[in-house]
Amino acid sequence: MHRGDLQFIVNHFATSDVAEESDSPSLAARLHLSPLSGTCLESGLWDDERGNRFSASASDLERFVYCPLSWYLNKAGVKAQGRNVEQGAELHHQIDEDFREVVKYRKRALQTTLIWSWWILIVVALLIDGMLIRFADQIVDPSSFALMLVSLSVAWLVIGIFLVVLPWRNTLEIGEQGKENAADDPIWDLITPAFEPVIQPEEFSGGWWKVGSVEVTIFLAAASLSIHGMALVWAQDRAYLAFILVLLAMVWNGLTSFRLNRMISATEQAKIASDDLNIDTADEVAYSDGVKMAGLLHDSETGLRGRPDQVLRVDGRYVPVEQKTGKVPSSPHLSHRLQLLAYLQLVGAVSEQPPEHGLLRYGPHDAHLVPWNAETKAELIEHVGALHSAMAAGTADRNHERVGKCRSCSRRQGCDQRLDQ
Repeated sequence: MHRGDLQFIVNHFATSDVAEESDSPSLAARLHLSPLSGTCLESGLWDDERGNRFSASASDLERFVYCPLSWYLNKAGVKAQGRNVEQGAELHHQIDEDFREVVKYRKRALQTTLIWSWWILIVVALLIDGMLIRFADQIVDPSSFALMLVSLSVAWLVIGIFLVVLPWRNTLEIGEQGKENAADDPIWDLITPAFEPVIQPEEFSGGWWKVGSVEVTIFLAAASLSIHGMALVWAQDRAYLAFILVLLAMVWNGLTSFRLNRMISATEQAKIASDDLNIDTADEVAYSDGVKMAGLLHDSETGLRGRPDQVLRVDGRYVPVEQKTGKVPSSPHLSHRLQLLAYLQLVGAVSEQPPEHGLLRYGPHDAHLVPWNAETKAELIEHVGALHSAMAAGTADRNHERVGKCRSCSRRQGCDQRLDQ
């Protein structure tokens, strides 16, 4: 969503860490950020001349709260530098890979569980078939019953072909269910590109020779009915056939033991991967930011935009997760809290059930729940308003007297207000 005419004028400048010579123009003279025209509202937020809220990202807010001059330098084109920046990018990539491992192992556990349950059903079906064929003469007329089974299988086959050829889901609006969900819940735009469903996509429409789970089930049923019908007619010794079916059930039951071991192993891998990230096994990993998408979450009320590092789904509510690397602080930094509050505002703006809290993590074993309520939202609005005011003025200054903070700033090489010059 485009918000206003945010046009920034960036002049070329040097980023040397060496102090400027006395006869060189100051950095402030070489960097320029054009002010934005607009109107300040009672809430402290700003609207541009078109009535659109000033647009800023959650990362902009984090930089501004850390130091307004850091935000200013970033907007003016000063790139973040330093080994910490590179290490942070590498760690974020690794965290994203770890979250994807959790999803992969959980999917594998679900798939192996489904396959094992299907194999158990096959064992039960073979045993039932053996008993029915053995005592078929005492229950029904085998020839008449076989004819009924074959006729029914042909009917199912014809139905299956029609379902494959014709897009019947569109008529019943089944195929559009996933799209309707996306329209009702815009956060779906973040989730679906990241992790596809295990069995069949939600938006599958079928038809025109596309086969879905319903069609496969019908074809398997038709094949099973025809095989049973032919077995009743052609089997000369039904007792012998029943023995073969029971023997086959025993062999298949042995194979299910192998599948059971696969299921247990996959479930254990999923649990280990979840424990490594300190994620509850009941929490669904809905999204992780390694997938590059054009769209971002937007909020018209604050003008914020952005995309959390991860989104969990806990008890039907989305929980944004912000990952921070580097030294673990004794308590969460204000700038990090405000960035997470921005993501809470974004997720709440597009979710039917607003989040109750977000998760700020410094590594896998240091996590902080940040509540989302009227008080924290007011805190967010206050700082976003200050950011809007800086955007309107087109200027910003250092807001602290901490030498250590300046030394750890990734844009210190382009700052003429740093304390350790």
